[in-house]
Amino acid sequence: MAYEDVRLLGSALLLGRFTPAELARSANSKLNTARSWVGRNRHHLVEEPVKPRGKGRPGKMWRIAPSSKELLSARLKALDVQRLTDELAGKQPSILQHLEAQHDAWRLALSIDDAAAASELRNLRRMTRISWEEFSDFHRFSGEAPEAQLKLIAEIERDAGGGEFPASDQLRKIAAWLASSIARMRSRAASPEFASRVMRLRSDVRSKADQVKVTAAALAAPVWADEGLAEEGLEMDDLAACPLIAEFGGAARTLDEVSDAIGYGLRGYCRDGEESQAVLCGLTARAQFGAASEVRHWLIYLRAANFWRPELAPVALHAVWEGRDLHERSVLQMLGDQMELALKRQPIKVGRLRRRPLDFAQRMLSLHLRLQETQGAEGPWVSAPVWTLSGPPQGRLGAGQRPIDASQVGETALALYTFTPSRTRDQAAQHELT
Repeated sequence: MAYEDVRLLGSALLLGRFTPAELARSANSKLNTARSWVGRNRHHLVEEPVKPRGKGRPGKMWRIAPSSKELLSARLKALDVQRLTDELAGKQPSILQHLEAQHDAWRLALSIDDAAAASELRNLRRMTRISWEEFSDFHRFSGEAPEAQLKLIAEIERDAGGGEFPASDQLRKIAAWLASSIARMRSRAASPEFASRVMRLRSDVRSKADQVKVTAAALAAPVWADEGLAEEGLEMDDLAACPLIAEFGGAARTLDEVSDAIGYGLRGYCRDGEESQAVLCGLTARAQFGAASEVRHWLIYLRAANFWRPELAPVALHAVWEGRDLHERSVLQMLGDQMELALKRQPIKVGRLRRRPLDFAQRMLSLHLRLQETQGAEGPWVSAPVWTLSGPPQGRLGAGQRPIDASQVGETALALYTFTPSRTRDQAAQHELT
């Protein structure tokens, strides 16, 4: 449908009652075009008699049928969105061409004099901001965000000294900064998805350290939201949107960066067990990550990593158990002593996302202790052989066990414990935990 039809439809809805001549004037169209539009849409219109004025045939007055108002309003909105989307799509190459030309002009001015360079830099930063806003509009109306073009804007913005990340290594401060940045973009009509994509791209064109810190802080942000972070003038919606930044990187990349972040004492950025636990809570709370078998598998072998901390045990156990993979419940015995330590080291203020795995761990530990009392020292968990890089264990695999991928364990041997198959015990445990 031509854009002129959009104007005619909008004018018809605005006027409510009109003659073809009045419709043509309102839509800035020709009379014959307005008459043609009325003819094509008569099933949405109601004709009203008009008293003749003087000689000649009486004119016709039309109004929108009450039953069609909602339908035509929805059609106008869809057509207007399509028109704007087409206009924005046509503007994109021009926007980027101007931005690149301004980037070149600034780089040339650097070799001439400082005053010229400063002026060109101001223009470059202004054009960078305009480019983000134009692509934000395009994303809002079309749902699309072309990766290569957005990355080009991020690279030019970096060169111009814009979009800088905080120098701090404190994840909590970075999480607050991410939420504030999303809030600023949302105040300019950007969607949370687009704002998060921009933050991901800004980190992608910077150092690996920035990428790791951003992923970890983004995941932990909603965990800290009701643990005091929202009280620092931040909106809960902006903190809740932060994990989208990590999701744009994909599960495999996110797991690598979380490993780097919680690698305390190596190259990690989590200062203590509380921060490591918050990052892991944020990871497993996301449906895109927590429900993935790849993530649960990673959590099982996390215990063997040289950056393991007891505070991670409740979160790992809860996520693995929710996966409903019975053979993976062998980690329960392995994490038992770690859960006791973790529950003794709870943060002073525990929010909703952190409370769930901690409460689950407490119930699981209590159940385990009761089963120990009634079924012997080991309860229903029976010790299994140790797998090492030197080869398989002596003896046969117990029920519910599976071989270990040595490449995921590293140099550390992993002791597995087998959950003794017993439908009665399993049902009792499930009943106790629900």
